[in-house]
Amino acid sequence: MSEGRSLAGISRTTFVAGLVIAILASSLISAVVSLQWAKGPKGDKGDPGPTGEQGSIGPQGLQGERGPPGPSGGVAADVKALIVVTYTYSYWGEDRHDVEGIIINFGTETAYNVKIKITWDLGGGKFVYKTIDVGTAWGHYIGNIKETIYFEGQGTYSYEITWTSSP
Repeated sequence: MSEGRSLAGISRTTFVAGLVIAILASSLISAVVSLQWAKGPKGDKGDPGPTGEQGSIGPQGLQGERGPPGPSGGVAADVKALIVVTYTYSYWGEDRHDVEGIIINFGTETAYNVKIKITWDLGGGKFVYKTIDVGTAWGHYIGNIKETIYFEGQGTYSYEITWTSSP
């Protein structure tokens, strides 16, 4: 491929390359200046002017009607328990069932007449029922449960917690 020469003896390709380099250099210098990489010294700030006087406060507006009372804000009683029963076999008498655990009222309202009803399923259609009376569980109450119950046999147990919201 032959290159054409201009009057100054420079090829067109060299001229275009030089022109591109000049444009890129100019763009780079412009970017440096706009990003303020070469900053000059800052001048001193002048004195602030005087502050104006504060205006007067207007009169109080009329008070609106009072709305109906809202809810009490309390959280209803929510009583839960974690119970473990330990079984001890007795050769000479009734077997021992130690009921232990904790009871918690997660609500802020009081739970009255709290009772834990435990049912043992001994199999063959035989059941044993026992109710543990906890009493009153105030809001955010945490208490212990400890009771010993005697009866013959061992089985699976379940329990239900009941309470009332008034005494």
